[in-house]
Amino acid sequence: MSDVRTTRTLFSAPPHEHRRVLVLGAGIAGLVAAGELRAHGYDVTVLEARQRVGGRVHTMRLPGSELAAEMGAMRIPHDHRRTVALCGELGLTLLPFASGSVGTRESISRSGVDARSSGLAGWERSRDVWSRWERTVEDVRRDWFRLSRRQFIDRWDRLSIRGFLRSRGWSEQAIEEYGIVTFTESTLGTSVLQEFRETFSSAYETAYRIDGGMDLLPRGLADRLRDCVLLGHEVEQIVDGVDGIEVATRTAAGQVVFRADLVVCTLPFPVLRTVDLVGSFSPGKRRAVRQLHYDAATKVYLQLRRPTWRREVGPAGGAVSTAAPIRRTQYPALDHLGADRHLLLASYTWGQDALQWAALSENERMRLATRDLEQAHPGVSAEVEGSISHAWSADRYAMGAYALGEPGQTRDLLDDAVRPEGRIVFAGEHCSHLPAWIEGAVESAHDAVAMILPRRPAGARASWL
Repeated sequence: MSDVRTTRTLFSAPPHEHRRVLVLGAGIAGLVAAGELRAHGYDVTVLEARQRVGGRVHTMRLPGSELAAEMGAMRIPHDHRRTVALCGELGLTLLPFASGSVGTRESISRSGVDARSSGLAGWERSRDVWSRWERTVEDVRRDWFRLSRRQFIDRWDRLSIRGFLRSRGWSEQAIEEYGIVTFTESTLGTSVLQEFRETFSSAYETAYRIDGGMDLLPRGLADRLRDCVLLGHEVEQIVDGVDGIEVATRTAAGQVVFRADLVVCTLPFPVLRTVDLVGSFSPGKRRAVRQLHYDAATKVYLQLRRPTWRREVGPAGGAVSTAAPIRRTQYPALDHLGADRHLLLASYTWGQDALQWAALSENERMRLATRDLEQAHPGVSAEVEGSISHAWSADRYAMGAYALGEPGQTRDLLDDAVRPEGRIVFAGEHCSHLPAWIEGAVESAHDAVAMILPRRPAGARASWL
């Protein structure tokens, strides 16, 4: 803690003095930052604990099949221009993602929420969930377009989703219905800011998926780096000293220590908490690392012989939310009806729901997901052959699915989360105004690189401000 230097001191040095850069983490942010720095002539090494690149972009493929299960990021909204542009640079084909809702019949009947119930206020009974929301956020939407990003955060980040709806006169029954139908019941206590970000954009309307699997994006980025990415190197210690920075890693062969002039750290904060930090980490940074809230997410895919859900859903696919433990089912577009096997994202859960699924064994996840799915699609259980799942809260190198701030955390923690410390700059979706999205990771990488490059304009502001 005694070796604290200012950001201005760090970046006022001539560029040739900061040529060796270590990038911690080979997720999207790390790979993009490494590629940009290498293109500007820096000597870059990427250290990744896993035996794969991609981080929370994680595609699992069934043996002997072209079926791909997206355990992490699975869609790219059309207006996420940086991500779309990256896919174009790599020659990746984007296909429509089945974003549409296929109905909320289960959401109502299985939750006990009845629109005719006296628990709803008079104005609520004549409107569905979406109409209530749109009426409620009219003034907030105006703020979204007229205020600066900082002003908007200061005004609205103090409230949770539940707190905001209560402040606008919603009944408890209407809030319950909103949580179920919009797939947010387990996150109603988190900041309403993320809800505004996503509903005021087209994130869930027009989106793409990558033909062949989402992991083709990080794999393509890694291919351009060639031998710069070292897998199987788990960061154990970061020492920011007077003459440079040292990063100690654990590998299958033992400890390996790397020395560099700068570090770009993209490790999720729950993972960074397990690293021994020596040197210029300010109290504000340490507080952000300790306190920033990460949400849990668990996905359970079922392998089926036939897509029996086609009768109720249709070939275009889509999603449905429910109060049942599976919470949300994502139906793929049936492009190949003649395929001999099909994968269905039978259960997608967040927050407390996801933690409960994480506590189950693979066989128990398959059994419960099949049971709940059978209620919506009678006879589907006879088609189930197996399952594949992933719980991000139990992932050693993620310890959570994405940053999802509690009320006030974006306002109080983001500046410290992003601010460089000594010779270390930070990137990742948690260091952006679009947490939980690939676009946020890409944006943060561009911001980190802009801090390092000597041509950064005087007084330039990073995009999170």
